Amino acid sequence: RDRDVTGVQTCALPIYTYQSTFSYAKNKQWEGSLKKYQLNPDGTVGSLQWDAATLLNSKSPSSRNLWTVGISGTGISNFSTTYRSELKNLFSSSLVSSDTQVDNLINFVRGIDTYDQNSDGNTTDTRWKLNDIYHSQISIVGPPSSTVSYDNIYQDGYYRTVNNYSNFINSNVCGSSCANRQEIILAGSNAGILHAFNSTTGEEIWGFIPPSMLNKLPNIISSTANVTNSIYGVDGSPVVKDIYYNGSWKTIALTGLGRGGNSYFALDITNPYSPSHLFTIE
Repeated sequence: RDRDVTGVQTCALPIYTYQSTFSYAKNKQWEGSLKKYQLNPDGTVGSLQWDAATLLNSKSPSSRNLWTVGISGTGISNFSTTYRSELKNLFSSSLVSSDTQVDNLINFVRGIDTYDQNSDGNTTDTRWKLNDIYHSQISIVGPPSSTVSYDNIYQDGYYRTVNNYSNFINSNVCGSSCANRQEIILAGSNAGILHAFNSTTGEEIWGFIPPSMLNKLPNIISSTANVTNSIYGVDGSPVVKDIYYNGSWKTIALTGLGRGGNSYFALDITNPYSPSHLFTIE
């Protein structure tokens, strides 16, 4: 099923458009895609720049930056079998009561076909790694660029001015000038992941599984061989804004689960390559 165009970048020439699509599949995960096209001067869709799903499929599951929180003290940790015991408790399901069952679920989410969806008798090969981006609208996140102009003290521009927002624009937040901060694409998928893609290359930078999603992941498991259940995951749309918090400016992404559940989570993505988890609420 095709999705409508979900984001258009119009800040400078050339102009690009982004489109997410997915394919329905019975008894397995729905395969998603996110493509970037250049628009022609007459407004028609031009050449394909990249397909994030194809690029992600070429990436080994073990090399992905796939993170969550609550499994190793404070901060973001890798969603991997290293944290088997902690994740078993957070999954909180009889479907993942043994270490092998826990490992199978973790590795499946990372992109290994541990449940043999393709019925080839191999449970160590890889699967299509990008699940459907269904209700989640993508967000294009570039360098800070909000206005500092104002006509009166009740406007946002005044608030930004008195709190030195211009310094935030010019500060080095990513190892180089913030004016050159890497533009990223945020999209929630029904793998239970908020993905961040490099808008230039289409490569997945990281994926984040909110802690309120962890106990829903076992619903993927089926008692029938070669079958998995598609679920609603991070099905809400990320909203991004620069805010002044605790004495400094930050770029924040606030995302709901949509049909995935009654929950919101917030990430500090000021440095798009090193996000931090602020909170999750249910």
